[in-house]
Amino acid sequence: MSKKIKNAFDLILNGQFDLLWFRFKRKLGFKDLVPPLPNVLIVEPANFCNLRCPLCPTGSGRLGREPRLMTYEEFKNIIGQVKGYVKKLFLFNYGEPLLNPDTPKMAKEAVEAGMKVKMSTNAMLLNSKELCVDLINSGLQHLIISLDGLDQETLCQYRVGSDLETVKKNIRLMVETKKEMKASTPKIELQFIVMKQNEHQKDDMANFAKEIGVDIFAAKTMFLYDTPEAQKMAERFVPSDILFSRYQKNDQGEYVLKGEITNTCGQVYETVAINSNGDVCPCCYDLFSRHVMGNVFKESLRSIWKNAKYQGLRNQIKKDRSAIHMCDICPENRLDFLRQEKQIS
Repeated sequence: MSKKIKNAFDLILNGQFDLLWFRFKRKLGFKDLVPPLPNVLIVEPANFCNLRCPLCPTGSGRLGREPRLMTYEEFKNIIGQVKGYVKKLFLFNYGEPLLNPDTPKMAKEAVEAGMKVKMSTNAMLLNSKELCVDLINSGLQHLIISLDGLDQETLCQYRVGSDLETVKKNIRLMVETKKEMKASTPKIELQFIVMKQNEHQKDDMANFAKEIGVDIFAAKTMFLYDTPEAQKMAERFVPSDILFSRYQKNDQGEYVLKGEITNTCGQVYETVAINSNGDVCPCCYDLFSRHVMGNVFKESLRSIWKNAKYQGLRNQIKKDRSAIHMCDICPENRLDFLRQEKQIS
């Protein structure tokens, strides 16, 4: 039996006739089809952080939402709604996920529902063997650890409140625990956001990643949200390395995103971001939740996903994506280079 036929039978056995019909119509060449549910989920366990990164809406205190932890029961309800449809889960958004003690349990719930789970952390709280074991046992597939400097002065210019030696110690603890458990996952990625104050350390950070034993090193371009405050800080943080800068100055001397914006976006057909309070946003570039499509704790994600507001957003993107603020600052279909990744092991 071919894989395609087996997948079709699996959908029938699971009662997912809507997904089977969607895939059939897509094979026939129908365009702009909205699937029954998204296949990628961004879920925010916590919307606050233990660091104060100046270009982050959360760290800078500009997020504009009440601090909140998503409960395990709330998360479980979301997973129950999308099981069999969502294939990939990002268990982080605008907050430090390890501030929520239920995060490992959430990861396990999603993995058991057939999802590949990725999490990102500043690693300041990755400080106990028990937590490392719980994360490994959860089935978490990918763990991103952010570290943007190889000395304390460089690191804390952006990661305000971070401590280099603590982060190093916690990375080693996670790497060693994974080795002791003979686990193949999570793949541990050391992520380095390239900025003006640290760009000279990029190659040294790659060497450090290899020395400390992580699986992946990634040098990532920085994001500059579009506010007067961020523009004032741009000179301080935008790197001089043109390759690693998403931005260029316009005639007014303002930093603007490179590239031409197109009236296309795959995100609104495959991804949703769910805030810790249950609000559903189209993607992670809706920094300040200005495009809330509904609340998953009050109505089903299925109904939100195809409601008039969501359909209106999709139609607006096809007409003039630049008229939507979150789309105007988004690199989707605009920049070819966002990060440089190196597989270490």
